[in-house]
Amino acid sequence: MDINELKSIPLVKLKGIGEKSALPFQKVGIETLYDLLYYFPRSYQSYQAPVLISEIYEGYTGTICATVCNDYFQKDFRGKTITTVSVADETGKIGLTFFHLKYLRQLLKPGTQFCFYGTVSRRGNHLHMDQPQIVNPQEYDGLMKTMQPVYSLCKGLSSNAIKKAVKQTFADFGDLAEPYSEDFLVRYGLSTLKTSLKRMHLPEEMDVLLEARKRLVFDEFYQFLLAIKESKEENN
Repeated sequence: MDINELKSIPLVKLKGIGEKSALPFQKVGIETLYDLLYYFPRSYQSYQAPVLISEIYEGYTGTICATVCNDYFQKDFRGKTITTVSVADETGKIGLTFFHLKYLRQLLKPGTQFCFYGTVSRRGNHLHMDQPQIVNPQEYDGLMKTMQPVYSLCKGLSSNAIKKAVKQTFADFGDLAEPYSEDFLVRYGLSTLKTSLKRMHLPEEMDVLLEARKRLVFDEFYQFLLAIKESKEENN
């Protein structure tokens, strides 16, 4: 499939995306599968190894792995659901606060262990995390081996939703034709278009991300040169 064919395939062709769920994508300019694949992350998040609670401090951003304590509390305040709970490891204890997440009672059961990623603040004499990301310890091991994309978003759209749609696109429509010959790729040290687009969204490390960027920057410059050449030929 030629990459330009994706310009005529609407986002709703993906499984799990209907007219309603496509609206947040449209607000950021994503209407077709082509738009989606060229909607690149604005940055990437690298997950480091978890630290002990005794090692964190005000302003620290990172991950702790801790056990949920038996002080779960949830209340509704001015139309907002506010959940507070403490978690602890062998070195200390920290409070967590979540907003608009009523289902947490079923997830954060006393004695269960999770990894919590967020920024540490101070409340009085105690450290605290607001709205940390909750990750299963086994899943977190996988996150540490990759760079996670961070996209420009709008209300109702998450980076995970975009990442899921990108993966679905490659699964269903990912047989993309390479416009350059193999000799051309070797001559200029370029990765394939399909590989480059995948690595822009889901890079495993910085080196492959830089290779992907090199290919896409080359494409822009090459198309620019072709446009100049065609313009000159038309004027002659």
